[in-house]
Amino acid sequence: MADQSRRAAARQLGEKMDGRGLEARDPTPQELAGMRPTGQQMFDAMTPAQQDEAYGPAMAQALREGRVKLADLTKRQKMDSAAPDTIRTASLEELDAGP
Repeated sequence: MADQSRRAAARQLGEKMDGRGLEARDPTPQELAGMRPTGQQMFDAMTPAQQDEAYGPAMAQALREGRVKLADLTKRQKMDSAAPDTIRTASLEELDAGP
């Protein structure tokens, strides 16, 4: 009976309830971020051929061997003017990870 009265009260208050009598809510952005695969997880799920196609054979090999991390690939170049910064992919030479 108490569960039924709680559900009735929740309906009156406009709360959303899940099937277990708990308040249902939308996930927070932090919770959603934890559900998304990381770039490394996505890279690891690719075949070597897919990795080579996406990153180029030399960069993909450096990533597979751990000489380069995906986070190292993004480089931001500050602009002197009011133009927005440029974001680009670093080269193996810039990362000192060449063959």
